[in-house]
Amino acid sequence: MKLKCKISISVINRFKVIIMNASLELLASMLPEGADAALIASQTNRRYFTGFSSDLGYLLLTRKKSYLLVDSRYSEAAQAEARGVQVITFKKLSESLHALVEKHSLGCIALEGSGFNLNEARSMETMLSPAELIETAAVDEAIGKLRIVKTSYEVEKIMKAQRITEQALTETLPLVKPGVMERDIALELEYRIKKLGAQDVSFDLIVISGRKAGFIVTIFCFGKNAFILIHYVFVMVRLIRTVEDNAVDSLAFHCELIKHVLG
Repeated sequence: MKLKCKISISVINRFKVIIMNASLELLASMLPEGADAALIASQTNRRYFTGFSSDLGYLLLTRKKSYLLVDSRYSEAAQAEARGVQVITFKKLSESLHALVEKHSLGCIALEGSGFNLNEARSMETMLSPAELIETAAVDEAIGKLRIVKTSYEVEKIMKAQRITEQALTETLPLVKPGVMERDIALELEYRIKKLGAQDVSFDLIVISGRKAGFIVTIFCFGKNAFILIHYVFVMVRLIRTVEDNAVDSLAFHCELIKHVLG
């Protein structure tokens, strides 16, 4: 006999808290030798460790406690959604960071290499003074080792994203025919991806055809017997097919796509 179990949102949230706390603790144990903390700025990694996404924010990870620093635009949402961290709303980032440096007596802080450009890193030197900054790939490498191992929750999300992508492409392919603007196909594909439940696309979609397939150009019409190159969401696929007078055979094209992805 099969038993069906409905899991409440609160149970799911508690599970996410456990996973995120464990990830933060593991990352803290993997800090570079001599580092008392790490500062993470990239949106993808902040979301991975806290469950909260914002355009601007900083995750300060010490060996004992973690903090998510956001401005007033995100304060309420961060308080409600962020897991495993203490949310701090800053008016002046430098003052909030300096206060945390003093509170935890941080002598050395490692920066997330992918989260700061050169100017930002130099600015952080002033903000985090008197703590010394370490510019190293060690933080990114540690994060990569953690993120490469997927939980069942993450696997489920990846599978759902792939199903959305495949369905959106299947629904869009019949629209590919001579005279249709490449840009319109890209817009239609993104619209269908979001309508099916995706929050966003992973990058700007690229649909180009003919001799332009080696260039990033998206303002021309499809021509008869033109090649198509589609770079699209979740699985980056380079796939070429000829557009005949009739609409593209969606099923055949999709089967060719899956065969290409699976190798």
